[in-house]
Amino acid sequence: MALAGAALIAAGMLFSCTSKAPKSLVTPPNAAAVKAGQAHREPVRGVWLTTVSRLDWPPVGSIIASTPESRITQQKLARIAKLDNLQRLGINTVFSR
Repeated sequence: MALAGAALIAAGMLFSCTSKAPKSLVTPPNAAAVKAGQAHREPVRGVWLTTVSRLDWPPVGSIIASTPESRITQQKLARIAKLDNLQRLGINTVFSR
């Protein structure tokens, strides 16, 4: 009886290995959405704009500004200047957090 039970368990385990593969969690791209010739030909040249501890942005002067409007204006101008400089250097992607 124990041998028959073990055989039944072994058979169940063997047949469970032949089931269909699980559906992928990654959604494949739609073939119709990506057409030949639409791929980006320009390589990504990116930088990470660090805002932690004001390493890259915003400038220290904007933090100690006298009014909120002055602070916002200084930060906007500094960000625009930073992005313009990166564009002149040939950077086409900016990662920021």
